[in-house]
Amino acid sequence: MVDVNTMINIAVIVLVGFIAITLLSNIGNVADCTQITNTTLGNACDAFFNNGAVLFTILAVLVLLLVIPVIRGVVST
Repeated sequence: MVDVNTMINIAVIVLVGFIAITLLSNIGNVADCTQITNTTLGNACDAFFNNGAVLFTILAVLVLLLVIPVIRGVVST
C-alpha cells in the first residue's frame, strides 16, 4: 500500500520536473545570442545558456536519483 509520504514525494518530483521544463523552455526564448554584435556580450550570452544547460542536466540526474528510491518503495510494498 502506498502511504502519504510516498504520494507527496511523487507529487513533488512531478512538480519539480514540470517547473524545470517550463523554466528551460522560457529561458531559451528570452534572448537570441546571434543578434548581439559585441563579441564580449555574445560570449557572455553563450556562456549563460551553456551554464543553464549544465544546470538542468544536473537537475535531471538529481531527480532521477530521487525517483529510484520512490519506485523501490512503491514496488516493495
